Amino acid sequence: MDIVSILITVAGIIVMIALYIMGRISQNKFPKQSDGVVPKINDDFGKTTSSVMQDLPATDGSTPVVVEETILARPRKQAVTPRQVVLFIAAEEGKTLSGDKISEVLPQYQLRFGDMDLYHYPVEDNGVPANLFTVANGIKPWTLSPADLKGSETPGLSIMMQLPSPIDDIDAIEILISTTQMVAEELGGTLRNTDQETFSHDDASALIESLDH
Repeated sequence: MDIVSILITVAGIIVMIALYIMGRISQNKFPKQSDGVVPKINDDFGKTTSSVMQDLPATDGSTPVVVEETILARPRKQAVTPRQVVLFIAAEEGKTLSGDKISEVLPQYQLRFGDMDLYHYPVEDNGVPANLFTVANGIKPWTLSPADLKGSETPGLSIMMQLPSPIDDIDAIEILISTTQMVAEELGGTLRNTDQETFSHDDASALIESLDH
């Protein structure tokens, strides 16, 4: 390296050092800014507020304002008096449900073939496997073996759920209704209540209201 290159390198280093020193001096001339960030606080409804509120005591900043977070959770609802909920999926008048379609549709809605040659909706209660409700054939021998369903027809299906259920009973009823309504639509049938009448919104409300209070 020739003398000119050495001088240019040294001059560049000196300039960088000078700029660094000047920057530090400029910062010292200004007062340090305090942390003006206001801590965010969520109220009971999840809305973001701040600690600068009339209903919170003023502080000098040395003592933080502590706001206890309240978590609103619905307690688990379980029927006290054991009972059985029975619904039906019925074919339209003068028609039948296809057995081939039944064995195709039920697994699509989490229903699994199992005990007693019936279909069950599996759930877990604290990690323990259980069945929420069961779907059976509407005619003898009541079973729904995929082998027997092949090429067969049936006027309808029966759905049975025992209360108290393995999970929250309100959740159980909602799962039962939503699942069976979708299955009925897929099969070209109609969801009916215990009296074999078209299942309505009032029926759904009545099921929930029938739980022990």
